[in-house]
Amino acid sequence: MKAVFQYTKNKSKHKIKFFSVNEQPWEYVCFSSLETLNKKENLEYIKNFSSTSLIDHSLNKGTWSLCCKLELFKKNNIFSIAPDKDDANPNIHTIIDNKKNIKFFFNCSGIAPSDFIDRMLKLKKKQKVSEFSIKDNNLVIFLLPGADVPNCKSKFTKKEISNFSTNFNNFIDDRIKKEKLLKFKVPNGNYVINTYWHYDIFGEHDDSGFNVIGHLVELKK
Repeated sequence: MKAVFQYTKNKSKHKIKFFSVNEQPWEYVCFSSLETLNKKENLEYIKNFSSTSLIDHSLNKGTWSLCCKLELFKKNNIFSIAPDKDDANPNIHTIIDNKKNIKFFFNCSGIAPSDFIDRMLKLKKKQKVSEFSIKDNNLVIFLLPGADVPNCKSKFTKKEISNFSTNFNNFIDDRIKKEKLLKFKVPNGNYVINTYWHYDIFGEHDDSGFNVIGHLVELKK
């Protein structure tokens, strides 16, 4: 995850909580419902997860840190977030309002969320990425290693792949045991993913290349 800086003394009206995962180089942030992830058909895609495809998808649209559903997951709603220009993954936060409604925010910027989150949540201008449904009351955020990166030390071994193939629950257990999966209890329903941009929040472009502030996942109203 990345270091962030707080530039104001703002205190958010929302409860913002940071969650860490055991991240190693060339691992990437993904999310879905647990029901969607826990399907054996995903094994082929997981063992061949391509960091190049993820990064290229983002850069082909002119920026870093975009959220997308890669072609290999086109049949299932599993989403991935490209790293920033420093190869850092977004920080993971929950945002809870006074009615206990929960949202999930992936902070791709170098700015502390308390500096901007209240202003961001009021914005009408945002870029919709996609929608997906949750039917099992579980949202999971997890890490996948880049199978195409020779130096990635956390790539799945043949023994691990065989173990996952025998029982795909072993993959979920592996991610939990290695502290590479977060599981959240959430209401069932349709969820929307929106991207927020630096210009829309701060009124200026980020010349350093951090144009994407982050991605918000919330229950559709």
